[in-house]
Amino acid sequence: LQNTASTVVKDPSPNVLTGFNQLVSARFLLAIFKDDLEAIHGFNSLTELGGVSVNNNPNLVEISGFGSFNPTNQFRQANSVQIFANADGASLAVAPNLDAAASAWATANPESCYRAGADASQVCP
Repeated sequence: LQNTASTVVKDPSPNVLTGFNQLVSARFLLAIFKDDLEAIHGFNSLTELGGVSVNNNPNLVEISGFGSFNPTNQFRQANSVQIFANADGASLAVAPNLDAAASAWATANPESCYRAGADASQVCP
């Protein structure tokens, strides 16, 4: 399954977004901002992603899955990595492959924003 347009992910479940394990490629992944979202699990077939926005989720503590994701993925647009929790004292655990790709992108593109671990609650520019 490939997506050539934006993918909007919104899950009606109360606290956890799961699934999308057949999605292989997406131009952009946007995790909907939910005050009560605690975890994102899935996306285990995803190998290519043009950008990702997961932010303003004050209770988010874990993003897991992304098992097939290329940790050297080059996101296709500036500002395409926006991952942070926006909660005082929150710690955000990010799937290792997604973490590696997002960290590398944010280092090379300071206009993007990536905060994980204990830094997840820091304000982004």
